[in-house]
Amino acid sequence: MPTIITASELRSVLGVSSALYNDAYLNQIIDTAETVILPMLVTFKSPIQKVELTNNFPTFPPQGLKDFTEGQ
Repeated sequence: MPTIITASELRSVLGVSSALYNDAYLNQIIDTAETVILPMLVTFKSPIQKVELTNNFPTFPPQGLKDFTEGQ
């Protein structure tokens, strides 16, 4: 069962009719996308200790391991 978006909401966003894709088919697509994408969104996470502002440039030092690379 989709958790982020419903079939009717996706149909509205895509602008497609139920004649093209029925709810069951859209739910399968949504479930597959959530299974693949959601784990990627939380792979790299780290709590932030504090925010430092130096010369109007913020830095966010994380607690624990620093698995991030520049640009992430």
